[in-house]
Amino acid sequence: MAEPAAMSEDMSLEETNYIFTRAAPNSLLTDTFFPRSKLRISLGLPPLAVDSEGAINHEEQAHENWANYRNEKAKEAKEKEIKERIEKSKNRKKLAEKLKGKALGEASDDEDESALNWIKKSRKREKELAAKRAKELAEMDETFEKGGAEYSAGM
Repeated sequence: MAEPAAMSEDMSLEETNYIFTRAAPNSLLTDTFFPRSKLRISLGLPPLAVDSEGAINHEEQAHENWANYRNEKAKEAKEKEIKERIEKSKNRKKLAEKLKGKALGEASDDEDESALNWIKKSRKREKELAAKRAKELAEMDETFEKGGAEYSAGM
C-alpha cells in the first residue's frame, strides 16, 4: 500500500476504491462505504461525505444537479435576452441619430425662407451631390482601368 505522505489530499473516490481493492481484494467489505472512509482517514485524506442516514444519497444529488442545470440554463437565457434588448436599444439610438434634424414639413430656422429660397438651396444640394457622385464614378473607372490593365498584363 502507498504511504500517506505520498498521497494527494484531493484523491478521488475511484482512486480510493482502487487502493482499497488492492489492499484487500477478497474482502467482503470492499463494497461498503465505511471501510473506504476509514482507509481515507488512515491515509490522511478527508473522509467521504455522507448524509444524515450515513449513506450517500445519489438520487438527492441527481435532483440537485438537475436543479443547478436548469438554473444555469435559465440564467443564460435571461442574460441572452438582456443582451438582445441592449442591442436593440443601441440600434434604435443609432437610427434616431440618423434621423435627427428637421424634416421638410417642419419650420426652418430662417424666418425669411420662402419657397423660392428653399428651391434654390435644394438645387444647390442636388448639384453638390451630382458632382460628388461623378467624382466617385470617375475614381471607380480609374481603379477598374488600372486593375484591368494589370489583369490583362498578367496573362
